[in-house]
Amino acid sequence: MDLFAPLTSMVFIAVAYIAGSVKIINEGEAALVERFGRYQRTLAPGLNFTLPIVDTIVIDTTREQVFDVPPQDAVTMDGVPLKADAVVFWEIKDLYKVHYNVDDVKEAIENFVLTNLRTAVSQMSLMEVLAARSDLNSTLLTELNSVTDDWGVNIRRVDVKDIDPSESVVKSMEMRRVAEEQKAAAILEAQGKKQAAIEEAESRKVAAIYEAEGIREAVHRIAEAVQTDPNQQLALKEVVKYLVAQRYVSANEKIGESNNAKVLFMDPRSLTDALDELVAGDTPTLPGGGA
Repeated sequence: MDLFAPLTSMVFIAVAYIAGSVKIINEGEAALVERFGRYQRTLAPGLNFTLPIVDTIVIDTTREQVFDVPPQDAVTMDGVPLKADAVVFWEIKDLYKVHYNVDDVKEAIENFVLTNLRTAVSQMSLMEVLAARSDLNSTLLTELNSVTDDWGVNIRRVDVKDIDPSESVVKSMEMRRVAEEQKAAAILEAQGKKQAAIEEAESRKVAAIYEAEGIREAVHRIAEAVQTDPNQQLALKEVVKYLVAQRYVSANEKIGESNNAKVLFMDPRSLTDALDELVAGDTPTLPGGGA
């Protein structure tokens, strides 16, 4: 019994040593081996063997990671203050560089994004920042990857999430939008009135032309009918006198509808004599000098 005790202890120690030396690295992870504080080698995913006690294992993920960059105060090229934040999608490409070339890679990326975000915004106007966000994302991505390659990090994507101008700027933009809409509505209304006036004038023109043609045709027919009949000529004169008097009275009624004050002096006998002379062709005017 006493002979097997040391052997059992040795077997137990050997099994424990082997178990301690086995390191399993999962897919999507990377590991560094440090021996007495110095870099020894990089472990690949799968089964790996190390020296217990003397070897230290540093494990980190190589999967894509995401973190939010807090809102950053910035001023656009046209002097508009705003706040902007972003989301960074990144992955570890070289764990050796990440571990030995930079102290805290996440903090380094965040600070670099903040600095470049502020710089990029300062080189654009507010409307460019709002309208060309994809260009801003591309600029930040290019600037980041030019530096983070030395950190062993690959920046997959940078998305600027929120761009918030100050409250006074938002109110000013809203007032400008309302003014532009009112201007457009006024222009459309004016164009509509103009088109309606043109169409109305065209309609009056066509109606006047038809009316003139009708009067001309009527006069022509009446003239043909009365050329050989003296009685009809006398009747025509009476009709013409009636029509002229009617138009004269209508003209005076329209004058009376005006808002301006006016006084008309009219001698009925003079009016009758004038109408007789007009029909007879002796005078070209009505009383008062009217044509």
